[in-house]
Amino acid sequence: MASTKGFSQWVKYYKGKGDVEIAVKKAGKLKPTSNKTTTETNIQQGEIITLLEIKSDDEYYSYSSSKNRTPTTTAWLPVKYKNKKYLCSIDIMSKPKETGGLLDFKLQTANLIQRAKKKKYDLMGEKNVECAVYTSATEMKTHCLSYIKSNKLLDSAMNLKQSLMRYFSSSDASKIEFLESVTDSEIAQFKYIGEVAIAMILLEKTKVSSAISSTNTVPFTSNVKEVIFPLDESFAGADSFVKTKDGTIYAISSKAGKGAAASFWTNLYPKIMKNKKYRDKSKILKDIYDSAQAIGVTTEQKIKTSGKQIVYEYGVRKILNMSAKEYANSYDLYEDFKKYDDISDYSVESRNAFFKLKEMMKEASNETALKNLDESTTVFFCKTLADRMNDDENTINVLLEILSEKDYYQANQDMKELKNGNVKFRITRSGGGTLKMIGTKSAYRNIQASQGTINYEITKK
Repeated sequence: MASTKGFSQWVKYYKGKGDVEIAVKKAGKLKPTSNKTTTETNIQQGEIITLLEIKSDDEYYSYSSSKNRTPTTTAWLPVKYKNKKYLCSIDIMSKPKETGGLLDFKLQTANLIQRAKKKKYDLMGEKNVECAVYTSATEMKTHCLSYIKSNKLLDSAMNLKQSLMRYFSSSDASKIEFLESVTDSEIAQFKYIGEVAIAMILLEKTKVSSAISSTNTVPFTSNVKEVIFPLDESFAGADSFVKTKDGTIYAISSKAGKGAAASFWTNLYPKIMKNKKYRDKSKILKDIYDSAQAIGVTTEQKIKTSGKQIVYEYGVRKILNMSAKEYANSYDLYEDFKKYDDISDYSVESRNAFFKLKEMMKEASNETALKNLDESTTVFFCKTLADRMNDDENTINVLLEILSEKDYYQANQDMKELKNGNVKFRITRSGGGTLKMIGTKSAYRNIQASQGTINYEITKK
């Protein structure tokens, strides 16, 4: 349940999108700008502000009081509120409006369980991870219900709010009754509830056999003692953990339906970076590692915000086969293609890369990429790299080995059953499924690849 914070949040949701209209996810204050034409003012959860465009990383950091430049560095950013300019902490900014015009209702697990008891655990190799802990489904429901009642963002979707209030007031976490007027897109918001829903089902114990299925034996469905939720935003190991009565702890990764694909950079690459044995078994993984090293991405902190830069270094060197003499800084290709509409404005190196891309897209018979060149470059690089990984048995075997060592259980919620009021999950062990690498799901005209770069999915055998 790690969330994106600070600089990483700005890069992921706002960078390059101009002025962005967003909701405030919790009450806070707006500060006056440097010219002090306004005074400090209070703002309430759910109110709308406009984040004004910030054109560079340097400009972002100029708004921070910290001298450190890290992926989690927070800042007070320029916004417009009621036609006046202020500074607003990025910590209280929600994501932009989601597809279909729905606001982000802030139903993420950390919000739902903010009243939980806190305790520190050693989890997946990390020491003293701060966690929320539950031993009772009733207590969890009480906390979630309290949050739903107080969530003013949900007032704009009152039928959904009432449906969730009834769900958390019920005695059966495996059933939910949506009011007839709740739309499909509002039902889809339950994807955020899935992490707590499976926890409540496990703690209730009575409906586990009907609500949870698996092709393999799941060792924690009948003897749960605690459910544990990591609260540390930098923790990327799993969404939750189950501790059984004998003291064994099992990791769970939650997905809605097939689920958003997991990040290669966050979950797999750190192992590849740290352990040469993995790189020795796969030339593709070695090439990815060399690409990251070449642009100075050598720590886990840098990996979190540098996936696209690594893709461009790999793309320019290993897909277009351009040496450093032919193209010195591979990411300049992205910057040129993003900035200019006319090929005559590109650098000589970028023009050469453009024509190489054109030939490669023709060879691949990728008419969509070709039609949208240059905007399609990021997506083309991502999909080409993912295809190469899928086509190489050694690479897939190495990645499966890493996943097996992580040893977690993936819980996929059945979203079709959810529409019928049934809260059901299918559980697959990380080492017990098949692996598919996925290039970004962004459209070819989205050069920013805002839906991630290289991801993966585990499916049942």
